[in-house]
Amino acid sequence: MENLQIKHRVNKVLRKFLGVLFIISGLVWLIAHIREMKFFDWFYTIVYTGIGVVQFTSAFAFDLSEIIIENDFIRIRWLNWFKPRIVYYSEIDKLTLTMFDIQISRKGKKTLKLPLDFMEISQMREVREFFLKLSAEKGISHENKYHKAN
Repeated sequence: MENLQIKHRVNKVLRKFLGVLFIISGLVWLIAHIREMKFFDWFYTIVYTGIGVVQFTSAFAFDLSEIIIENDFIRIRWLNWFKPRIVYYSEIDKLTLTMFDIQISRKGKKTLKLPLDFMEISQMREVREFFLKLSAEKGISHENKYHKAN
């Protein structure tokens, strides 16, 4: 079985533009009210500049979700995750496929949820088919709560 890689179509130009717009808004507010700064002025400046920095830096983030199959485990790196998660086949209790996420129930650990709601329909279908093949190949029980034939 091959690894799964999904390239997401995030709009980086829009994120960069919004980031710069929020940073400029925060700095202009600071300059306009520098002589008489009240709590709201400080709050507005810090919040808008912070939002701008977050939007701008997220435009350079990792825009790929991937699942790498190894002998004893799978390594999952999902969009907006800070670091990849390693899930051993022996600790997987059940895979649950729902409309908007994949849930990996693990023995003695918290259930791992892979959200699909930000993906396109063809990408969702590809992820679901991947996990169905994985469960058949590795003998993992699965529950398909997504009853659509497509």
